[in-house]
Amino acid sequence: MSYLDRVLADSADRANWGRDSFIGASDAANYAREESIQKYILAKLKDGRFQGNAYTEAGHRWEPEILDWFGVPHNTLTFHAQDERGFAATPDGIEVLPSGELMLAEVKVIHGRVHTGPTPAHLRQIWWAQYVLGARRTKYLWRELVDGVPRRLEPHIQIIELDDAALAKLLRIARPVLAGVRAAREFERSLAA
Repeated sequence: MSYLDRVLADSADRANWGRDSFIGASDAANYAREESIQKYILAKLKDGRFQGNAYTEAGHRWEPEILDWFGVPHNTLTFHAQDERGFAATPDGIEVLPSGELMLAEVKVIHGRVHTGPTPAHLRQIWWAQYVLGARRTKYLWRELVDGVPRRLEPHIQIIELDDAALAKLLRIARPVLAGVRAAREFERSLAA
């Protein structure tokens, strides 16, 4: 099954995106401790359909330009993992290389500070998207802004390889989180019936 056969939604359609129905890369970015599974379940149940903020808007403004700088096609589609519809990701960019391999892109706009590469949360987000799409590498692209103006002309780039051990840890957290969220939602539905 191609990744194109696994489209869940278009994140450009925010009103109907339904992010609370799956564990996405932004959720996985927070999954640092197996001891915190109950906390992650509660956070997902309280999700509230985040619609964005000023940082989100700055990202939307700069993201296409940064992707264009590196020749990466922009993506707004949300895909589910081949083995689980409840695991999903919306990479900022997707390239299909001549070999047929997928190269993802993750764009970050950094405000008011020097940034030297991905944070642990950014890495978890990247590894999650790689798992969902079946990719092994991601272009991590970023631009630093000072008072809304780029610190330098050229955005930064770093290639991130999939870390199989780190991904296995993410999945050990995400599977019970998804099961807990599904059980809670099923209980809510049974009460409403």
